[in-house]
Amino acid sequence: MTSYSLRDDLSFCLVDGHPIFLDMGGDRYFRLSGSMERAFMDWLDNAGTEADIALLVERNILTNLSTHSRDPCGPTQKPRLSALELPFTSVPCSVRTLAEVFATVSWTQIELKTIGIKRTVERELRADGRLGRAETESSQPQLLDAAHNFLEARRLIPLGTRCLLDSLAMAKFLKRRRLCVNVIVGVTCDPFSAHCWVQAGDLVLNDTLGNVMIYSPIRVL
Repeated sequence: MTSYSLRDDLSFCLVDGHPIFLDMGGDRYFRLSGSMERAFMDWLDNAGTEADIALLVERNILTNLSTHSRDPCGPTQKPRLSALELPFTSVPCSVRTLAEVFATVSWTQIELKTIGIKRTVERELRADGRLGRAETESSQPQLLDAAHNFLEARRLIPLGTRCLLDSLAMAKFLKRRRLCVNVIVGVTCDPFSAHCWVQAGDLVLNDTLGNVMIYSPIRVL
């Protein structure tokens, strides 16, 4: 019997019972029409007809090719802590850190504009496989120190803030320090909104708990 899965670059999550999709290759979010959504939900419940599955394959939602190297979303820990809401002593960032963060944010901005999110993630974060499921117990002090250093420097950089830009830049900054984190992409609807943040285990590093809890994770970058 043929086995089907989401095509490469595609991930989804259910929000209020409706699937929302993220197409990494196309840099877009989308929803299905009523009949297509019903067909997809039937497939999820292992109740899809051959005709419905054929239509989902034709529309490039499903594939029978085993090309996924990893779960695009996978189980993520529910966040319990935020670096922004934990007590810490603010220390002025060094000139070296400021220069590094400026260069990282600037280059990330150029990459997102020229090669898109998919290739930026593959080139900068997944190239050596080091950005994996992060743990917090042994490295939490180092994570907090490095995250606060990045955030302090970022406030001094005269470039507009964006959650995707800043989360990818922070992940690169932490990766250089051999600190593994995940960049989580989440969505909500009514009205539709997308957001992303940096998380290590159950520790959010660049946002508040109240803000990230609004969103349903759709992909781990």
